[in-house]
Amino acid sequence: MIVDQNSGAWTLKDYSTIILPLVPTLIMVYIAWQQWLTNKLKVQHDLYDRKFAVFTALIDFLNSAVVTGLQPDKHTINHTFVVKTRESHFLFKGNEIPEYLDKVYEKAEAFGFKYIEISNNAALSLNDRNAELNKERSWLREQLKTGAKDQFANHLKLYSHWYG
Repeated sequence: MIVDQNSGAWTLKDYSTIILPLVPTLIMVYIAWQQWLTNKLKVQHDLYDRKFAVFTALIDFLNSAVVTGLQPDKHTINHTFVVKTRESHFLFKGNEIPEYLDKVYEKAEAFGFKYIEISNNAALSLNDRNAELNKERSWLREQLKTGAKDQFANHLKLYSHWYG
């Protein structure tokens, strides 16, 4: 650095010798940061189809249990739900989604047992059996309406603030 000995003030040349070498460095840092954000977004995008397949398997399962009014059979539970959702532990951050899927499985299995119990209860009229089944089915129905979407909403977003 050259400082004018008479005035002690810095000249434009002094400032430029400090600032100009920083410009390419700042540009490289900015480019590296943009590449990092792009790569992070690409990973999210690449995993989206697999995450959405888990969500779709859940919705299909809930539809079979709720909309058709059928008892969820073991094939539907084991194939459509368990097999298609087993990778959820590896796809989603944290335990929120796997624990939710386990809860849905437990509730559906309990509903299956309750379905058999209520259906075989000759003491109940057909209307009473249907009322009992609808009461037992209500949690699963609520998951189909909004619960599943609420659980998966943050995990299926591709774009958020700072591509996070």
